[in-house]
Amino acid sequence: MSRGAAAGRAAHRDREGYCRAVSRVHRRIATDVTTHRAGWRALAVTAVLGLAVSALLNASRPVQLRIDGENVVSDVAPVTEGHEVFVPLRAVADALGADTRFDPKSGQIEVIRGDEQLNLRMGARGAALDGAKMTLQKAPFRVRGRIMIGLHAISRAFSVKTHYDARTARIDVDTPGVIEGSLQDSSENNTP
Repeated sequence: MSRGAAAGRAAHRDREGYCRAVSRVHRRIATDVTTHRAGWRALAVTAVLGLAVSALLNASRPVQLRIDGENVVSDVAPVTEGHEVFVPLRAVADALGADTRFDPKSGQIEVIRGDEQLNLRMGARGAALDGAKMTLQKAPFRVRGRIMIGLHAISRAFSVKTHYDARTARIDVDTPGVIEGSLQDSSENNTP
């Protein structure tokens, strides 16, 4: 046998071996894909369940209330209902420096801050701000003994900016002229 013939057979064997090896790899890949389909399904189901649980936990976490950059702590957390946010009146009023009076017999609520006065009644949408009538989106209600009022009413009554971020579950109430957690010091102000 010539050297060329021997080399040809060796090359043929190498090609056959290579083809068999490639064929084995292809079979293994096909087997892996079919057996791993169930694995992919399990992974997809796990991912979907993880997202659902995360969304539930995010929705169930209490809403954080911050007034002028400071956390406000109350035994009753703010409540969201649809697109409206309700906050515990006394906690917000106290943080804003307002006095709150409540007559349990009549259900009358009076909130006074400086020369601003808000009059409300439990269960009634009608209110008065400095004597001018206004209508609340929802009447004040109680949660565990605390009077809850819409954030929009707080904004109108006390001329403060309010913002609710559903993504972070945080309410910010900002009083004009107040900087993050402390009153603006007039000595630091460059205006005469």
